Amino acid sequence: MRTIREIKEAFGQSGAKIVNGHHETRRAIAAETAPEEGRYLDRLSFGEHRALMVEQRRQALRRDAEHINYCRDKDEEPIFEITETGDVLCAVDGRPVTDSRQTLAERFYWMEVGFGGDGLVHDEEAQAFYSQSGHLAVSRDRVDLRYLMPPDRHGH
Repeated sequence: MRTIREIKEAFGQSGAKIVNGHHETRRAIAAETAPEEGRYLDRLSFGEHRALMVEQRRQALRRDAEHINYCRDKDEEPIFEITETGDVLCAVDGRPVTDSRQTLAERFYWMEVGFGGDGLVHDEEAQAFYSQSGHLAVSRDRVDLRYLMPPDRHGH
């Protein structure tokens, strides 16, 4: 398995960008993992680097879910459950949450369910709310504020 340094030498900077992905994320991992060495990620194989990136995304997802649970009204039940293994689930039905954008969508979707979705059309089977003009406003995976907020919420 090649190291990132070997890929950089073989393919140049453009190849390094493809393999390394987001450079800010790499710097953050390096600073957390081995600040005194600073070249920690260059010694990792592609698979090891990918595993670090996946775990960092999982940690960000957990932080987002914890924050949303913390900021809810005190009379509301938590929206997310975080398992002992660190997985995030929707507390309403146990649906896995796999992306940080999905945390916002789940929050908005269940808020609309609680409020009754005034001015929106609720498709219970698709678990989505649509504007009067037929545009997706919020589902459990996506939020489009253009159609969730007035005036487009009411189809204007």
